[in-house]
Amino acid sequence: MDSSLWVYPRSNPTKTPLMERSCRSDAASALRTGQVLVAAEPQGLLGGQVSAQLYIPMAGSALWAHLTDYPRWSEYFPNIACSRQLAPTATGQPRLYQVGQKSLMGIPTAGELYLQVHESPPEHIQLRLEQGIFSAFDSTLQLQPWRIGTLLTYTIQVTLKVPLPWFVLSQGIQQDLPLNLKHMRQVICGDQPTASGRSSA
Repeated sequence: MDSSLWVYPRSNPTKTPLMERSCRSDAASALRTGQVLVAAEPQGLLGGQVSAQLYIPMAGSALWAHLTDYPRWSEYFPNIACSRQLAPTATGQPRLYQVGQKSLMGIPTAGELYLQVHESPPEHIQLRLEQGIFSAFDSTLQLQPWRIGTLLTYTIQVTLKVPLPWFVLSQGIQQDLPLNLKHMRQVICGDQPTASGRSSA
């Protein structure tokens, strides 16, 4: 089973050192104990991508239902102050309005994002930028069955409009992304009823 770890989103199959490391038993153990595996890769001077993977003890179909409840993203992710669904595109694609809250070295990266959502149930969600504070932004969530739950791989590709070097931006994302994903897992798993009818943390 361990050799199946770190399935990269289909929109960008480039391998990273983390992909290779996550195939080993030490990475599998880390995932089983709740850790988040993170890798960053620059793309030019101002842009790049950060990928994170975590294990969620929940069936993929149930996790999909939570993740596509987009207004709840402000509950899942502390860095999202507002998440609201907008009228869909002419072709029926969901659209989102989100407001982030974050600054890096005194430079605000918080602000508004208008996003198009492309869903491939039950395993792939992609968010594409319509307009907002970034010059480029793309994120994907990939769900993969693993053990008795699901591996979630979350990849963010971003370029700021302000001339902030990628290594500064990536440091901030690598610090925040694991915390956001752990919080999301805690909220989602807390929604699951236990055998006694109570929620489990």
